[in-house]
Amino acid sequence: MLLALDVGNTNTVFALVTEKGPVAQWRASTSSQWTADEYAVWLSQMLSIDGRYSLDDLTDCIISTVVPQSLFHLRNFARRYCGQDPIIVDEQTIPGVEVKIDRPSEVGADRLVNAVGAHMT
Repeated sequence: MLLALDVGNTNTVFALVTEKGPVAQWRASTSSQWTADEYAVWLSQMLSIDGRYSLDDLTDCIISTVVPQSLFHLRNFARRYCGQDPIIVDEQTIPGVEVKIDRPSEVGADRLVNAVGAHMT
């Protein structure tokens, strides 16, 4: 199951996604100080409360973040608890979206994901 993370300046949204679409989501305050293990403890508690899923169900991870300081710990979380490197959303990982500004690397991942979502609807 895919774990999709949307890390904003204020909140981080954790969503579980299957082939049929999102099946669950939770929100936490964004913290660049949380370690991989702290993310795992928090998410395992949310999964336990939900009762349908566990960390063992996670197979893939994609991260969209505008908080680069959180990326180190989130990558480690994905490696340990999803079993592989996460996909990181940036201007190079979104196929079909041409960023036409002077410094494409400065476009926030949230804007890139919004562009894809707008195109798909």
